[in-house]
Amino acid sequence: MKFGQYGADMSQNDQHSLGNVKPGDLALIWVPDSKSLYGLFEVTSPLFYDDANIGWDRPWPYRCKFKTWDGWVRTIEQKAKLMSFVSKEMTTLTDLTNLGGYIHTLLYDEGSRLVRFFIANSVMKKPKDLFPNYGEKVDPVVPAPVNFRTKLANNMPEYVLELYILQNMKKLEEIVGSEISERYNMLRGYQGRYLDIMTVHRDEDGNMLKATILELKARQLDKPELDRGLDQLASYMFWVRDQIEKGKILGDVDSVFGVLLAPNPTSSSDLTADVKYHADQFGIDTNKIKLMGYIYNGTDITINLMT
Repeated sequence: MKFGQYGADMSQNDQHSLGNVKPGDLALIWVPDSKSLYGLFEVTSPLFYDDANIGWDRPWPYRCKFKTWDGWVRTIEQKAKLMSFVSKEMTTLTDLTNLGGYIHTLLYDEGSRLVRFFIANSVMKKPKDLFPNYGEKVDPVVPAPVNFRTKLANNMPEYVLELYILQNMKKLEEIVGSEISERYNMLRGYQGRYLDIMTVHRDEDGNMLKATILELKARQLDKPELDRGLDQLASYMFWVRDQIEKGKILGDVDSVFGVLLAPNPTSSSDLTADVKYHADQFGIDTNKIKLMGYIYNGTDITINLMT
């Protein structure tokens, strides 16, 4: 609060969500010690890198800046009411205890519901009444964003591939189609598992045209790893379809697609059969799943369709 910064370690899976933030995004901050949710905060910078020591217990070098949304900090004093709302109304977040140590991405619809509930049921306080050192060391300069293209390499960490694709809209559209309405990473599904990227296309009236799940692999896949990747992708697609059937996500179950993206080539001799096997396990049409490969050419990645 003192510096108006939030930091993460991108090598940790539960921290990747920060790589998708952009100025104007709204955030709520969960403080485990007091078990309280505070907000609303507005992101004021893109993701940047700074390993300067500002008094945190760890460097947390990937950072973004934030400020209060309207000059106040809100908190909900009736915690039972908040817990009940989260368990009944949320999709990716069903238990506040899941927030400890995590950066949690919310779908747009559930995020809007939470923000409306939070505003209507919270108490407004001056920031310094809650955090005495709030804003004392805020630097007004907005740092240059991290360019993940410069971090691409053969056998790169998976988070580099993920955040490069999120950062490069043209590359993402090459995979899922143009005019993306929403993009997410690290959405929490069944069994506490996080899908890599999900995009949503909507029409002019806001109706979902399609949702696409991307499962990313940064290393060449042998047969067991290919099977594992396809199983993960199919299970994430099933989770989205299940949320649609429950009315938690508005759309058509037949509008859910999946892409497994991995380096060329794969060792499997029959990719179509591999896809069919895993699609059948979750009752998914084989035609909804595509395998795409990529080659790192020294400066960028080139993507091609494999099935």
